Amino acid sequence: MLGWVFALMWGTCECRPLRASGDWAGIVSEWQGASWMESMSAPGACPLWPILPLSRVALPGSHDSGAYALPGPLAGGLLPADVQELYQVLRRVAPGDAEELDALLRRWGVTQRSPTFDVGAQLRAGIRYLDLRACLDESGVWRGCHALYGDPFQEILQSVASFLDEHRGEAVVVEVAVVGGVPQAGSKKSVGKLEHLIVQILGDHIHERPTGGGEVVPSLAALVASGRRCVILMDPPPGEHREADAGGPQQPWPFWPVYEHVVNTWPDAGDVQSMVTFNTEAVNDFDRRSTANESFADRKFFKLTFVLTATGPVVVDDLVRPRDERIPHTLVDLADAANAAYGAFADKHLRNVRLGGAVLFDNIHPEGEESGQGAPLHPVVRQLLGLHASRLCV
Repeated sequence: MLGWVFALMWGTCECRPLRASGDWAGIVSEWQGASWMESMSAPGACPLWPILPLSRVALPGSHDSGAYALPGPLAGGLLPADVQELYQVLRRVAPGDAEELDALLRRWGVTQRSPTFDVGAQLRAGIRYLDLRACLDESGVWRGCHALYGDPFQEILQSVASFLDEHRGEAVVVEVAVVGGVPQAGSKKSVGKLEHLIVQILGDHIHERPTGGGEVVPSLAALVASGRRCVILMDPPPGEHREADAGGPQQPWPFWPVYEHVVNTWPDAGDVQSMVTFNTEAVNDFDRRSTANESFADRKFFKLTFVLTATGPVVVDDLVRPRDERIPHTLVDLADAANAAYGAFADKHLRNVRLGGAVLFDNIHPEGEESGQGAPLHPVVRQLLGLHASRLCV
């Protein structure tokens, strides 16, 4: 299917990988996080990579990307009703206890080791799939959130825009989900304001959903050529279905609906073995579906979430044990355990499958490294890209 595309794009070019395919781990280790897509697309590197749909290539992602800092307070709609009621009571009658509850939620809500490892830093470290959760606070401001409110969504989006301005050879996929806040957060009017905010900040970067059907996910080459290198995945408000080719005064929904273009998976596991078992089955299922239907993976992002969940028993244990006996003590501790298991999982379960897709991680800050323009790739990102390149770039 791709043969004619390859010939059209590359003619009789005798491009070859820079090294033997078995050396791709070494090649990837030399790349900088801010520009690895450009490196992968360089002449003689991997000719097929930039012309495949982004849904068919490996995309390192961060889970709950906007939860790098959670100043609070509690965001409505994200915790069980009885927990939220207890929180509000504590706020009124025992402020000190409420602050301790805030600290507990923050330990199990923050997904990055450093509060300065914001979305811009994540992109510079190699992340290209952002998983953003939006909550509307009582003052009418959209903010990132994960149990507690995070930074204003405007600042998060501006970080994406700045990265794309500075790195013309890179593309970013941004998935946005409205998950909580005040009760009216999910209303048509409120989501419309969030839509406007996204378009206002990222407008010239957004690769809009195509009109008239044929919604194949664009390739990196197509995105770079168009100058619009940001794919927004976001569902329209409930009950509203603005088709891309709809007529009349209403503008079509500019984003790629998640329900049409993402295969979401969620292990919801508190231990590594259960997570690995779930993700193994998810990978095999998607591989079977994409093998049976060649166009399936051209239109849908497969999203594998390689994270551990802060289950009830883990959090309760954190409450009752002395601090020096609490292992794990934070969500980041769980992330470190999950990330340590990724290499063996990928080598065993991803080496012979056809799919690309996004793999999401918590805590992808390179240990002991700065997050500036020259930041290296996190080890799990190097493993993901090295393995994918060794299969594709031959």
